[in-house]
Amino acid sequence: MASGVDKVAEAVKRGVDDARDTMNEAAHRTDAELERQRREANPDGLSPGEKVSSVVKEGKDRVLAEVDKAKRLMPRLPRRARGARLGFFHATRLVGPRVRAAKTLGARRPRPWSNG
Repeated sequence: MASGVDKVAEAVKRGVDDARDTMNEAAHRTDAELERQRREANPDGLSPGEKVSSVVKEGKDRVLAEVDKAKRLMPRLPRRARGARLGFFHATRLVGPRVRAAKTLGARRPRPWSNG
């Protein structure tokens, strides 16, 4: 069970992470919008290759903005389910009967990429 100090520390860390993700999201959305405006301001001044590059860069910035938004809105997993320094995908794969059995037997936590 987490103590009150741990809960406050988690809340502060969550707030800092959310603020960072919000700033990154705003930066990516701004970059995407500037790229679109640059393309619209001078449509004949860009070669076809530059136009394609500009569209791809705008799309990349929009995707990165959505990733930052999803990170901010995604619910956090409890500490015991997250695992040590694992990403969301690996932590969700570790939750299950294999982990519970390993914990009760005192065995090492199985890795998500192992067969056993």
